[in-house]
Amino acid sequence: MKIKNTTSKFLVFCLVLLAISCSKSKKDILSENQIEITGIIKAQGATTYQYGTHTIQENNVLYALTSTDLNLDNYLNKNKTIIATKKEGYPISGGPIYLNVDKIK
Repeated sequence: MKIKNTTSKFLVFCLVLLAISCSKSKKDILSENQIEITGIIKAQGATTYQYGTHTIQENNVLYALTSTDLNLDNYLNKNKTIIATKKEGYPISGGPIYLNVDKIK
């Protein structure tokens, strides 16, 4: 009987550990360099800062976007949440933060 009780406790302990390891917060999922932003993706026209192909705005902060993996034109004028990596060396010339979009939700 003692072996069965010990086995049950061990199984419960393993299930608790599994549940804890599977429940990660948003911050745990994003890398240190990534940012998550929700807004309307727009095509970028001529600008004074001359970088990025698209923009997104959240809380009155404008971000310039590009993507090495995604065609951002597929999301034009749509309200989306992006996960992006900040590009080093930006902003420049008074422009916005420059992001490479890794994923769109």
